[in-house]
Amino acid sequence: MEPIYQCCYTNATQSAGDKVTSGWQTTAVSPDIPRDAHETCVKLQNANAPLCANAVDERGNVLALWEILGDGSYLYVIQTQFGLTDRLGRPNMFSHAVIFPLRNNRDIFWNPNFFLALHPSCFLRGGDRLTWENTPAYATSLSLETAMRWARLDRERYAALVRCVYAQSSGPKGTEPLYIEYDGTARQLRGLLTCIYGGIPWYMRRNLRIASCPTANDSGKNLVFSQNARTKASYLIPQTGENNILTSRIERRIHRYGFIDHAVRELPLEEFPSHFERLEKTAACLGDVSASNSQVLKLAFYFWTRPDMSAYTDEELESNLSDALRLPPADNQLLENFLTRMLREVKRRGLRLTDESKALLNAWMAVTKSEDLKAAGR
Repeated sequence: MEPIYQCCYTNATQSAGDKVTSGWQTTAVSPDIPRDAHETCVKLQNANAPLCANAVDERGNVLALWEILGDGSYLYVIQTQFGLTDRLGRPNMFSHAVIFPLRNNRDIFWNPNFFLALHPSCFLRGGDRLTWENTPAYATSLSLETAMRWARLDRERYAALVRCVYAQSSGPKGTEPLYIEYDGTARQLRGLLTCIYGGIPWYMRRNLRIASCPTANDSGKNLVFSQNARTKASYLIPQTGENNILTSRIERRIHRYGFIDHAVRELPLEEFPSHFERLEKTAACLGDVSASNSQVLKLAFYFWTRPDMSAYTDEELESNLSDALRLPPADNQLLENFLTRMLREVKRRGLRLTDESKALLNAWMAVTKSEDLKAAGR
């Protein structure tokens, strides 16, 4: 497990001789926190400062906001306690972030409990000292089976949840958050979060931005949990599958890609971690080091879950070949082998390449050193 960092942020008081000043600042920051993590965390925490004047939850109580915010390199688990005041009596907050590096951190992807099962005692609600140093306390770990029970999901509703999360996170920049309805309890919230993070590919986990309650700072979030989700522009009721985000176009794309909801539809729960790790590694071997390109992930999924290309439909074969040819020509034995096999199957069936695919294939033929690929491409 990689080191864990922390950063607290509040409007604090400082004394210098007879002079007392106050202002927004960090406190109780891990001394070895990477600079990029610190800078990003402060921006994320400061974004909630304008909420101080009237921060309440959906029941009218003083807001204690939980956020899980990924930036691709780090995961920031942040609790922000509102309803405080500074030395002059002005509205204040105290934000405490626990920060997990994502690079080379296999553990956090295999077991989301590393960041979802943090004990509430880990987070301060005010003050300037922590009770732990890089060794947080944990509540009981949650299995996917138990999480589904807490979230009140069956496999069909679980698959709908995953598809809806994908639909929102794959939308254009500035897409409205998806509001997910829940009963307001920490139990159901944790169950849903465990199902989400346990049931989606790793590249999605790196970048999801989630909040436990609607606020004026929802912009930029992917998922916001709400007790009144169906009143929002984009919503999902997980227990019934009712939603207004899954269009027929998105459903067709999800079906074509295959990898989005394959695990939740087809695999035993205990196989989810190894499935997503293998998908990630295969995509990297095909040339997508960050394993974030949906077309490459689709190819990776077909490569190892459906190795018999004779079982592909014509549409699947043509789509996969087109996606593979769009990748920059490279000396990649695995990718060249995949292309060779698909081209041979195209010839066996007597299919004709589109003009675009022919042009892309010519680009590959000009640089490849693989005699098998050259022969298959003639």
